[in-house]
Amino acid sequence: MDEELRQQFQALATLIEGVKDSLEREIGTVKERIDRMDARLGKIAAGAHYVTRLAEWSEKQDVFQLDILHRVQALETRVNKLQDGAK
Repeated sequence: MDEELRQQFQALATLIEGVKDSLEREIGTVKERIDRMDARLGKIAAGAHYVTRLAEWSEKQDVFQLDILHRVQALETRVNKLQDGAK
């Protein structure tokens, strides 16, 4: 009976060791996946930041170009008035 009990304990210990090894491999795989996802999310966050900065820059450029357009139109109006007055 002692030998049989010892064999059962040994089999149980082997089974537990196998489950432990399997879990360690799975945890390692999951950790690798999480690390890759974290890196991707970091890139996405950085990309979103740059897109926001680009949108802000674009809006400033729109305002700047509209101001320049108004100035050019005002100059054209003045030139046309001067040309009409000279005729």
